[in-house]
Amino acid sequence: MIFLHSKLIHYGFLLTLAAGLAVFSCDRVEGPLFPGLSAVAPEMAQVYLYRRDAMAAYAQGFDVIIDGKICGQLSNASYLRLSLAPGRHLLEVAPGPRAAVIEAKVDAQPGKNMFFEFVFSTGLDMQPLFHDALIANREEREAMLTLPKLREKALYLVQGAK
Repeated sequence: MIFLHSKLIHYGFLLTLAAGLAVFSCDRVEGPLFPGLSAVAPEMAQVYLYRRDAMAAYAQGFDVIIDGKICGQLSNASYLRLSLAPGRHLLEVAPGPRAAVIEAKVDAQPGKNMFFEFVFSTGLDMQPLFHDALIANREEREAMLTLPKLREKALYLVQGAK
């Protein structure tokens, strides 16, 4: 009986170790930390879309879609800097294959910075299908409290406007 108990503990430890390695090797952001706001070209608008650090959906990247085209992924503790042509755009975040796509309309103003946070419940309130998720518009002052802790995925240039 002691031998069986010992084997269960051993296999449980190995399974836990393997799961931990899998989680920490998935979708980690390798980009640089936020360096500060960059200058905006007068003929473009710059949109910062970010996601805070959370254990919920830690290893899951979310597709970011602008005007129907996938332009990147938003990982845990990361942000995307999107350079958009002036005009109306549809910004969407797809958190998974079965989850609803979350969307926000963006009225991109030339020469302006805009800030959006992808927000969803974490902890015991987490919704696995992200039913309560939203793309929240943030003021620059509020966004600048979070952005310096995040890593950049990439810069995306989106030409067309809707």
